[in-house]
Amino acid sequence: VTLSAIVQAFDPEAGFVDIPPFWAGSLALALIAGAYATESFRGAFLGVDPGQVDAARALGLGRAHVLFFVRLPQAWRIALPSFGNHLISLMKDTALVSVIGLNEIVFTAKMATAVTQAPFTMFAVVAVIYLAFTTALTVALRALERRANRHLLR
Repeated sequence: VTLSAIVQAFDPEAGFVDIPPFWAGSLALALIAGAYATESFRGAFLGVDPGQVDAARALGLGRAHVLFFVRLPQAWRIALPSFGNHLISLMKDTALVSVIGLNEIVFTAKMATAVTQAPFTMFAVVAVIYLAFTTALTVALRALERRANRHLLR
């Protein structure tokens, strides 16, 4: 089933539906990243000790207070490492959108290689760019993890 067929089921007079490469790639990456992040946070919420929630309710906290002051901080601490891995993986997966014709960094390096005949130099620059992005993400995530686990370090 094509996208055009789905649209024509709702509007029989609709013609061919074309999605620009940027939006198609963004949607695909968002759906994949969203699915992984959902599983990470679902597992994290299941990892919160039910006794913590029962204790909060026994103290008279409402549902919203239990969520924001008990479950969310603990789930965030549990989910942060895997969520960070998903962010780094998503950054690397942007190279996949070149398959649909969107110019991204690896595709640009291939095009420059055709002109300069220096593939090592072009892909070394790409590697340094990816290394810089992943290093920045890793440092930021490490700081977030340190903040989330600050009560454990005492």
